[in-house]
Amino acid sequence: MINKNQLCNLGAYDFEKLIQIMLNNQLGLAIQFYGGTKDFGRDAYFKGEAFFPPHRKPWSGKWIFQSKFRDFIRRGENVVRDELIKVVGKELNKIIKKYGNKCDNYIYITNVDFTINDIKKLEEESKNFKISHFQVIHFPQIRAFLGDHDRIRWQFPRLIEFADIESLLNKEVLERSRGHIRNLKDNMETFATTNIFLEALEKINKYNLVILQGPPKMGKSTIAEAISFFKIGNKHQFFYINKPVEFFRCFNQKKKEILVCDDVFGQNQYIPEISNEWVKDLPSILKLIDNNHQLVWTSRSSILMEALEKTKLEEQKAIIEPSSVIVEVGKLTKLEKAHILYNHIRASTFFKKYDEKIIEFLLKLKFEIINHPNYSPESIRELCNMIIPKLSGNISFIDFKNEVIDFIKKPQKSWIKDFYSLSDEEKIFIITLFSIRMNSEIDYFEKRYIQILKELNRDFIGKFNQCTFRLNGTYIKIISSWESTKIIFYHPSIIDIINSLLKEDRSIQELMMTIGGSIFIESLIQNQVLNEEKKKLILKKIIQDDSIEEISDYLAIITKNYPEKIFDKDIKFLLKELSCIEFFNKFKNQTLNFYQFWLFFSNFKNFKVKIVWIKDYIIKLIDAYLPQYDNVTDPIEEFLFILELIFRVYTREFQDVFRGNKSIFLKITEILDDEKEWVESDAIDLMGDFNDNVDRLNQLFRDFEFKYPLIDAQDLEEHYQDFFDEKDNKEFELLQTIKKEERKELDEIIEFLFNDLKDDSS
Repeated sequence: MINKNQLCNLGAYDFEKLIQIMLNNQLGLAIQFYGGTKDFGRDAYFKGEAFFPPHRKPWSGKWIFQSKFRDFIRRGENVVRDELIKVVGKELNKIIKKYGNKCDNYIYITNVDFTINDIKKLEEESKNFKISHFQVIHFPQIRAFLGDHDRIRWQFPRLIEFADIESLLNKEVLERSRGHIRNLKDNMETFATTNIFLEALEKINKYNLVILQGPPKMGKSTIAEAISFFKIGNKHQFFYINKPVEFFRCFNQKKKEILVCDDVFGQNQYIPEISNEWVKDLPSILKLIDNNHQLVWTSRSSILMEALEKTKLEEQKAIIEPSSVIVEVGKLTKLEKAHILYNHIRASTFFKKYDEKIIEFLLKLKFEIINHPNYSPESIRELCNMIIPKLSGNISFIDFKNEVIDFIKKPQKSWIKDFYSLSDEEKIFIITLFSIRMNSEIDYFEKRYIQILKELNRDFIGKFNQCTFRLNGTYIKIISSWESTKIIFYHPSIIDIINSLLKEDRSIQELMMTIGGSIFIESLIQNQVLNEEKKKLILKKIIQDDSIEEISDYLAIITKNYPEKIFDKDIKFLLKELSCIEFFNKFKNQTLNFYQFWLFFSNFKNFKVKIVWIKDYIIKLIDAYLPQYDNVTDPIEEFLFILELIFRVYTREFQDVFRGNKSIFLKITEILDDEKEWVESDAIDLMGDFNDNVDRLNQLFRDFEFKYPLIDAQDLEEHYQDFFDEKDNKEFELLQTIKKEERKELDEIIEFLFNDLKDDSS
């Protein structure tokens, strides 16, 4: 049986969800509340006929439902009760006007406990309006409903007491798992139901086994606890086990059981002894699990991959793969991230002490926290329970923001500990990726990684595939497109970790000396530790590199450090090497990636170095050009920039290619037609950008025509002059409005979610 404080602790957002479930259950209608307000109220509308318990005859007509949540723990129940009664007339007048001045059935819902006299006052006020039926749903009805629907109560962890869990468990389980059960109850106070959790719940219900894998500190253990919590509510006994032998000790054919093994193959590193035990006993365990006996595993992806690689666990791949769920931040929606933050704020010590200024600052900063690339459930837990409680109410908002954002940015100790538990080959793999700006074509990276292993006199056979397999999903991810396959870091915080270790760890510094890479070379140049001989070797190494992206990064570094640390003779050497036909032939099939080269040529045009391959490049660029990114305006921007640059810096070469060459215009219009079709069908919000680019291209050819009248730019301009007709404009504006409204509605829901953290006395 729930009490008033439990219902009050639920919060406005979860209270609304509970009321939706209750009304849908009682009326048999899909009631959806909307229109959150600053006083934590939501409303809903329905037209039709339905039975409203306990009345035997159906009510018909227009229904209005209004939900009012009040946090009376902070302000006192008598105060908020009197306020609700006092303003009900104004609320009725406002809400009935909102729905067309007609209301047959008005349902007023609140978490506050009204007396009989209170309800009479509310009913008297309703007589001033033409309402056939006025009904109040308050604490007693909600408590009675939850008493009759215990499984619904378990969907809201704040309504569950430790005694509820104890009553479902036998003495052996209590003695064995008491600490875990208490921790489970506390963690459920901050748990938010997410799509990842629902996927995991679906998998365990289908396979009776679920494996939660992913990077550290992403919420795997919390989801395992949430599954256990919901299963306990379904009368399962809970066991927290460490070894397969403990599964057999706990197994009871006559009882329903949920068993959890956290970090099944090791916490920070793969432990062969434990893995071998699981591999040996897993076939027997798989025969025992069923709808009444279910098993949850959690594991870091790299450790799970190592277990699959080194043991006979691979033989169970047909069972393991379909029951596996990847737990990663990228799968969380914006609303789910907001709900996690809200729950941790509400459950934290600083909220219980109610420092209004700190809460105000945190609410002001909520969207920046939610949208931060380093967001993770664990970082939010640490922020709300370890960082913010230490901040004084006298702190300024700027200092508060700096403290919060700096914490979210910084690398986690668990990541550093995990990094040092990796094999030497895996560390070299990660640092090599870091050395080349963390974004590389996989073929180039493999070649570079094997080369480094050879230079270090290490075994290299099979190491690339082995490390890729074990690190994928934890430290790295593989991104494939029709054009290429790239390897990148899984999470931005890994970059911070390597940066910090590079400053502190001498062995990593020495390793970087061997690996090289643009990041390390930039450090060497800025610290002026290069003599002329070493600098020359580095400049030659830049030109000889097989990655166009890496060379581009080198050129950006050179430009940045000229003329203080890179001199004229260095620039002349690079320009000479870059301008020769051998260099172009090496990369001629990657013409869309020459952006940084043209920036480099533009910055040093005063050196007047002749680039012999410009004509070949322009023709190759236009021949090879195809949309290659989701946001197609990006390559168009680069395409236009390069054409403009060549025209202004290398006018004669530009003239030789374009003068009187009608086929060039046909190719350009063909490219733009493809872009226009894509934009109109899939990305209408980019129409404005595309139209600007067409104007920009027209202007380029008008400038060229003015200087060199042998070209006719009018054809291109006329081809697109009607790009935006009246219909296009209307459709564009309508879709833009819809998108803005969707974003606005999501932000309003998040605002409503956080509303009841404010002081509602106003």
